[in-house]
Amino acid sequence: MGRFTRNLKSIKVSSRENCIGIDWSNNGKFPEFFVAVYGNYIFTEKSCHSKKRTHNNLYLLNYLQELGFDYKFLTLEEIYLRDKANESREIAISLLIKSFDRSFSKVIIDGNPPLQSSIDNISNYSGIEKSRIIFEKDGDRRFPLLNIADTIAYGFLKAHRHKRENFLNSYERKRIYFPNS
Repeated sequence: MGRFTRNLKSIKVSSRENCIGIDWSNNGKFPEFFVAVYGNYIFTEKSCHSKKRTHNNLYLLNYLQELGFDYKFLTLEEIYLRDKANESREIAISLLIKSFDRSFSKVIIDGNPPLQSSIDNISNYSGIEKSRIIFEKDGDRRFPLLNIADTIAYGFLKAHRHKRENFLNSYERKRIYFPNS
């Protein structure tokens, strides 16, 4: 097994509280793949794996579920990014948060802290308190849950770039749709 898999095996032992980690790939281009990972491991500030990634890391999706993780993804197409890119991202993040029907303490989102209005919008759209929404610059380097979301998002992007639509379709049960898509 690769280094990524070995490090993930320690997750069960190091569990803390249930959280959602959100990251996305292809920032500012289309399509953007947003991924939310639900799990109980975020607060250990160590890198989960090296930045060397391939689409083969997606085989870990089933393994993650065995460890008690779940994930959902959403594809944000160009039509939603043209005029209101920030609002579209806020809606995408909110839809992913709402897609989990389990309890969680926090939502950690990889990225620079946005304007307060963005956090207000995410809170309003998703129905969770603002105090539970945390933006963390380079969070995928510090929090394994975000690192996992980043790896999955990158894998979906890579599959899309290589025209592996059958591969993406095989994960259809985990896809959340943007309104009117």
